[in-house]
Amino acid sequence: MALKDLFKKKEKEERPVNPNTLLGVRILAVGYLIYCLWSIIKMYMEGGEDAPSLWLLILAIVVLGGGAVFIAVVTIQKIKQLKDEERARLDEEDALLAAQEETEDEDFEDEEEVSEDEEIFEEE
Repeated sequence: MALKDLFKKKEKEERPVNPNTLLGVRILAVGYLIYCLWSIIKMYMEGGEDAPSLWLLILAIVVLGGGAVFIAVVTIQKIKQLKDEERARLDEEDALLAAQEETEDEDFEDEEEVSEDEEIFEEE
């Protein structure tokens, strides 16, 4: 084995994404961002020495609030996309099953014709 082969990147197979896991992780992320934002707003409202300035409050609202909204929107879009892909896959499977059932019905009809022919020969 060459030294060059040791350092090659292994290609990873893409695993299917579970929408429930995706949703759960992103809900936790949005919740944490909202929690951090609420903490800063609460500290500003209480005042005192450790209270953030107005500039920091506005920056926190833009960054943390914007991040929470962005993650929520991207999550909703991704879940819709995954559901559409799942529906398409199920429709494809249904079409394959219907085609398979049709071929089985045709085979069954052929067997019935053969059995009718056998009955005719048996009667003679």
